[in-house]
Amino acid sequence: MISDKTTILLRFLIPYMLMMLIPLSIGFFVYHRTVDVLEDEVVEKNMALLQQSKKVLDAQLEEVELFAQNMTTHPKVVSFQYERDVFHRDQVYKTLEIRKAVSNVVQQSRFIDDFLLLFKNSELALTADSTYKWSELYPEFLRYGQYDYPSWRQLMLADEGSRYLPAERVQLEGKSMNRVTYLTPIGAPIAYNGMLAVMMDNRHFTELLQGMELSQDGWAYIADRNGSVISYLSASGQPPMPLQLQGREGVLAPEDGDDSGLIVTYTTSDYNDWVYVAAQPSDLLFSKVHYIRNISLIILAAMGLIGLLLASVLAYRNSRPIRKIALSIMELQGKATQPMKDIHHFIQQAVTRLALDNRKLQNKVEAQMPLLRAAMFERLLKGDFANRDELQMIMQHAEINPPESNYYLIAVIDIRGDWNSLSLELLQQLDVRRIVLKDWLEDISDYSCLIHDLSEGKLAVMLSSSESDERAAVGTIERKLREKETAYYEQFHTRFAVALGSCSRDMMKMSRSYEEALLALHYMRPNDMHCIVRHDEVPRSSSSFYYPAELETRLSNLIRAGETAEVEKLLEELYEENYRQRHLSLQMSKLLLFEVCGSLMKVLDYVSLKSSALAEQAQQLVDHIGHSSESEPLFKQLSQWMAEVSLQMAKRKRSRNEQLKQEMLERVKRSYGDAGLSLLSMADELRMSETYLSQFFKEQTGVTFSEYVNKLRMEQARMLLRETDLPIHEVTERIGYQSSNTFCRAFKRINGVTPTKYRQEERVRQSSGHARA
Repeated sequence: MISDKTTILLRFLIPYMLMMLIPLSIGFFVYHRTVDVLEDEVVEKNMALLQQSKKVLDAQLEEVELFAQNMTTHPKVVSFQYERDVFHRDQVYKTLEIRKAVSNVVQQSRFIDDFLLLFKNSELALTADSTYKWSELYPEFLRYGQYDYPSWRQLMLADEGSRYLPAERVQLEGKSMNRVTYLTPIGAPIAYNGMLAVMMDNRHFTELLQGMELSQDGWAYIADRNGSVISYLSASGQPPMPLQLQGREGVLAPEDGDDSGLIVTYTTSDYNDWVYVAAQPSDLLFSKVHYIRNISLIILAAMGLIGLLLASVLAYRNSRPIRKIALSIMELQGKATQPMKDIHHFIQQAVTRLALDNRKLQNKVEAQMPLLRAAMFERLLKGDFANRDELQMIMQHAEINPPESNYYLIAVIDIRGDWNSLSLELLQQLDVRRIVLKDWLEDISDYSCLIHDLSEGKLAVMLSSSESDERAAVGTIERKLREKETAYYEQFHTRFAVALGSCSRDMMKMSRSYEEALLALHYMRPNDMHCIVRHDEVPRSSSSFYYPAELETRLSNLIRAGETAEVEKLLEELYEENYRQRHLSLQMSKLLLFEVCGSLMKVLDYVSLKSSALAEQAQQLVDHIGHSSESEPLFKQLSQWMAEVSLQMAKRKRSRNEQLKQEMLERVKRSYGDAGLSLLSMADELRMSETYLSQFFKEQTGVTFSEYVNKLRMEQARMLLRETDLPIHEVTERIGYQSSNTFCRAFKRINGVTPTKYRQEERVRQSSGHARA
């Protein structure tokens, strides 16, 4: 049974092999076309050589026949053919004259080797140098092959007109060689009186055929129009058998698969209809073609093997991450031992389920986002954030990113009406009016406003303005609120009152603005026609101190968070409000001191410092308040102690932060080789928020978590490349990368060279260092 690993490998291997077949098929087609073209070129070259030989020989034969014509029409030859008793002493002069005349003619041709004039009436035979009687000439001075005198005489005097005799061994006046003879009659065609025999060296013919490659079993011949072989050349030396050929020229190829057969090339002369034929062994003729074919086949086979090997390596390399992903998914699903029929379908289903689950989760998060923003805004109003970093982190988590250049304030809106005795109908009316009012408030703020329901008819709203001046920003917001209040009254015949807190660009001061807005709303009369009142319009009362619950909460949170500067700033504002603005009586000042001292005791109890010396001093201060005649020094003493507690908390916080930082760094060092290492996995292990850990790690180390992990992995990779011979894929696994390609790209991006190049350069550097040592 095929294993899952083999199945995955095959699914990757088959496409690679199919892709490899495309260039191989193209190469095979090009190879065949190349071989065909080369074979055609060889055949065309052979035909060209044969046609060139034909052209040269046609010109030479034309020269021979012109010589014969000049000879047979020479006046002295024409007149001499009728002489009978040429051996009489009175005729000797004529014989010498005619021999001298024909000698001048024969010197004009380089192709003619010799000639013989045979006169029938006188039986005189003339050569260029001698005069003979026929009976004296043959066979003593002339011999044609195996012919005897009667056969030779009959051959010479045959009434066949002009013709060529095939090449034969001819011996004339002591010179013996293979000669082709041209015979042409002297005199009238009907009754001629002699014969001219022009002899040509057969080597002139065979030299024209030697340009053809005729080794082994090859041969070539020249045949006249009657099919008689005039001259030939063969590797075996035996005369070839004339072939029955179709057409005037062409190529006869051997049967398919017969590499030992002969390729016959032939062409016919337009001058005399002679046929020039060359038969060459195909394996010899196409030896270079076969060599190129064999080399091409070897290259194609090598490319196929290399391609197969490369496809196998790539398939194995690329299938490993897929298999790991599939196994991880199966382990998560508890199906680690279940066979996979279709891994791609399996991963697709898993990813689809993951995407659907992620979409559902996103929908749930989006559905919870209004609640998250409401909770954040409520904490902001209560001053429940210890510092700006915590506020910024929570705002980012709630997808609230107000511009830092805007001014912000808190407005408490009271929809006027009798909501004490509510009925279902009144509640429905109130819901409609509240929804409309919330929509209208969005138009007032230059940034999306935050709204919190305080009670049935009251809302707390954070409004913003992009004005560059604080007073202009408040004026713009107030003007827009009056316009909306008028429109609201015209639509519902109901007014709403607005109390505005102080305006600031610091989001941490919104709890103070909220407290001021509540105080301003408290001083508004129910039937006051002024729908908007600012906090600075409310008269300061010396009959009560200013220390609202929201401010106490914020002060406690700041002390516990170790934000000493913020604690001192808030205590200074509390001192300014109560001792400079309100001018509290001594009794009221003591009540303020009791409240602030109670807040200090709560903080000490919360941070486990209740039994400390500072707690004892605070208790003594409580006992001393009742007998003191001055309260300001005691308030300053309390402020100093609160600052000291904040400093202690800051030290404790730094210590905890350092412990958490070291724990995170140790976990990274232990687990950097794990491909599953991530901020999310570490947050799960530490049971902390991923967002908080991300911000914390960046604050403590100056780099993000992923940057630190990548830096550590690259340091380990460089060490392994320098000091070991581990292959790249094993280095990749050891430092926690799932893919060698991903590792190589990351390594080159950071180090400027590939891992292989880095290892080579380090080895060269180490070798030069040892050499210098």
